[in-house]
Amino acid sequence: MNPLSWSWRTLPPLSVAQNKPRCHLTDLPDELLDHILQFLRPKDVCAAQATCQRLHGVATSNLLWQRFCVEDFRFWKDVDLLREMLDQPPAANDWKEIYTSRMLLNAAILKRMALLQNNPTHKLQHLDWLLMLEFDAKDILLEQLHADPEVGDGMAVRYWSKVVLSAIHKQKSVKIWGDLHNGRDIELESALAGLDLCALGSLSMTAEIGPELDDLAERFRQYTPEHGRLSTRETAVALAAFLRDQGFQGVPEADYHELRNRFIGIALRHPHHRALPLVNAAIYCGVARRLGITAHPTDFPLHIMVIVQASESKTLDGRPLTDEATDDQKRMFMDPFRDSREHSVEELRGLLSAMEVHPDSWPDFMTPASTIDLVLRNARNILNGLHRHRHYDFPQNIDPWGATGEAEHPTDEDLLYSSVWAQLMLSQQPQDVRRLADFYAVRLQDERKYDVPLIEKYLLTEDGPHTQSTLTLSTVCTRTRLDDMRSVTVKRRNTAEVGRVKYRVGQMMKHARYGYTGLVVGWDSKCEQSEEWIRTMNVDALGGGRSQAFYLVRASDGHTKYVAEESIKVYMGEPSDRTMRGAGEFFQRFDQQTREFISNIRDEYPDD
Repeated sequence: MNPLSWSWRTLPPLSVAQNKPRCHLTDLPDELLDHILQFLRPKDVCAAQATCQRLHGVATSNLLWQRFCVEDFRFWKDVDLLREMLDQPPAANDWKEIYTSRMLLNAAILKRMALLQNNPTHKLQHLDWLLMLEFDAKDILLEQLHADPEVGDGMAVRYWSKVVLSAIHKQKSVKIWGDLHNGRDIELESALAGLDLCALGSLSMTAEIGPELDDLAERFRQYTPEHGRLSTRETAVALAAFLRDQGFQGVPEADYHELRNRFIGIALRHPHHRALPLVNAAIYCGVARRLGITAHPTDFPLHIMVIVQASESKTLDGRPLTDEATDDQKRMFMDPFRDSREHSVEELRGLLSAMEVHPDSWPDFMTPASTIDLVLRNARNILNGLHRHRHYDFPQNIDPWGATGEAEHPTDEDLLYSSVWAQLMLSQQPQDVRRLADFYAVRLQDERKYDVPLIEKYLLTEDGPHTQSTLTLSTVCTRTRLDDMRSVTVKRRNTAEVGRVKYRVGQMMKHARYGYTGLVVGWDSKCEQSEEWIRTMNVDALGGGRSQAFYLVRASDGHTKYVAEESIKVYMGEPSDRTMRGAGEFFQRFDQQTREFISNIRDEYPDD
């Protein structure tokens, strides 16, 4: 036989011992079976457990399902309870039941999100329910946040997920500030991180910055192996040098006014660690506390300093603390934003004198500042940064937010209202609160209506921080609730009058006079505004007057405008990134061929 012409049929049969026992999966020890099941998804584990009693026992082990809970659900409403359960033996809790409950909750969240997205009424009621879940809803919302905006109703799914996720983050911030206002001891870094959560919304991935500070403290211990033998003074100086070596070196003059420098979470996670003096000082003090050092920022004018205090039993230099100890043995000053050296009291007094601060006030600026005062100061820093961004030296081609590496930045409104919320919750000045509350009330119904649940829950309660100063805001919240429950008016194109309406919901437009672009999100066959508005806007002087069609337009800046038909031109260009992000409130997706948005508000405009 030609040796090249063989086939598998010509091969001799393999010799197999007839009496060798066959090995089954169930013959493996429990430890190996448990390890194998870890590579399956939970639903596959459930299928495996139904095959035989042996696998049923292994597949229902608490250790296995504990691992699934931790891996599949990153965020929990009650983190302290979760940590407590993880510290217990796995058998102490029914982890499969916990996992099942979270999966059922996710299904309920998706159902509620569909109602929020597709129903024109009772949106605030659905938002109330979702806010009640807090961070238990975050995992599934993050999943929805990354839906493909070009497929199905992906644009709407992304938009409403962002709305709810931002509201949950804002609620976390407001609760922190509420606790702070009520006298609870809140760490400065947590109170400042509330501004990150409130401003960044869905962009903020976590509410906890403690792990980053824990990591810095541990790295300092490794970086300075002799730290246990150092005095408080030596440790304070060494810590400042260490943080500067890690990149916490203040901000270059050219980048000082970047808005991101005001947020502690970004400063910790961004590779350059740039931050304003207040944020830099808070990071220094947070790490110092983890090293057993008492350090607090001072409310120094124009520039935050840090005061480091001796312990109750020893001086800064490690000697026994006696009544004869001098002031410089009990306290020292640092400026971690600028350098790593100690600054004397005489230096600080010289700076205050140069600022023409009265000597009677000097002691106030060389004592620890309250957490409330520091959060309010940073909130005002955000407002000042916005004011500078809008009115001063930022050309169009310069991004005042700075290169954060994020694909998306918070809007000016997000930053503005984070500052407003902090001041509403913490300010002790009734006149300031009333001014901010009235400012909020004017914009609430049209622009910030999804803040109503939080305002009602944290500002308008009997034990809220400023009951008497928020009466106008309370009235507007009530009106917004009623409007949200009111059935929409269906507008069809089946009459001669309506037939004159030229443009459709979903078309892009450009204002003929002012040049801004936007989306048509509604229309009236004639002007339906009040007589006062018609007179103020001089509508009757227009070519078509009040009898022409008027359109609700969501402009590219995020504001809703009421525009006469004669002022509209069809826009066939590319929608801006901001337009695309906000379009999901009304639309399912963007059709590249027709250059129009596919409507998701057909209950009100069924023919568009």
